[in-house]
Amino acid sequence: MKIDFTFAVLVYNHSDYIVEHLESIKYQINTYGQGLNVKLVLSDDGSKDNSVELIESWIKYNDGLFCDVCIIGDGTNRGVGHSYTSMWEHIGSESFKLLAGDDIYSFENVFQMSEYLEDNEFVTGLPLLLVDGEIIQSKALIMNIYATQHIYEKASFLSKIKNINVINTPSLIYQNKFIQSQETLEFIRKFRVTEDFPMMAHLASTYQKIKFLTLGKVYVYYRRTSGSIYLVANDKYNQDKDDVFKYLESIDESAIGRFMLRNRRFCYGLSGVKSKFLNLNYYVYLFRFLCALPKTLRSMHSTNISVDKHETHYQLISVNAKEFKSRMLESTSGV
Repeated sequence: MKIDFTFAVLVYNHSDYIVEHLESIKYQINTYGQGLNVKLVLSDDGSKDNSVELIESWIKYNDGLFCDVCIIGDGTNRGVGHSYTSMWEHIGSESFKLLAGDDIYSFENVFQMSEYLEDNEFVTGLPLLLVDGEIIQSKALIMNIYATQHIYEKASFLSKIKNINVINTPSLIYQNKFIQSQETLEFIRKFRVTEDFPMMAHLASTYQKIKFLTLGKVYVYYRRTSGSIYLVANDKYNQDKDDVFKYLESIDESAIGRFMLRNRRFCYGLSGVKSKFLNLNYYVYLFRFLCALPKTLRSMHSTNISVDKHETHYQLISVNAKEFKSRMLESTSGV
């Protein structure tokens, strides 16, 4: 059977959120995926809660939604890098979207988003944050995402990655060829709690030309909680980022480039105002930001995000998830 699209899900202690995530996938398929063979691949990185039980119950209840389902995990926590790449071998030549199990797909058409990969290696959208059940828009974040696009539109992807940038990684979708590299897989598996930054750093050093497109739509609600990885595993998160900077420094052929990366690494280890004030990279970014400001403002002006519509969509997903959990509770209690 030919697979048209694969949803890949990274799971770790997501029992409070995983049903909402799956319901948002269901919405995508029922609304836009009619006639498509859609596969579901999940990788559980040794969850200590009942995430896997919820996933299995939901899949059983929604039997027939997917043409194939694959759940990976043996109860061992090996880290995000390993869990992330373990799904690659279960994805064929089809387009795919990989996302953490606590984030939510919006009402925008993800299948249509993947069509932009015909002309671009990376495609992303704009962010909306999901905090305590509320959809929040950060215009400052969106402005910096647009600024990043315009600053580096004529530069190499490597230049974008090694310098200050703002990329909406939860919405990121990329060409299938990038998950065929054993070298990239092994590189990502060196990292415990991050995967997207190491992946982009390694690919940027491997491919000379990478086209990166930012669309003016919101495809993913990025959930921020007190359990977010950059908070609960802060030391590991910082170490992972520092190791990526070390790698970028090791491959940089420019003395100035290496110096700027060393400065960035030094400041990354500082706290408070000093981490920004002493970081020369921020001054360079500010200058580039100001140069790109007219284009950035035009992009901002042309963007029309209806937070109310996205809030309504999220409430629909939330209600559907609660109804499923209630049915499951009733069935287990014998009511």
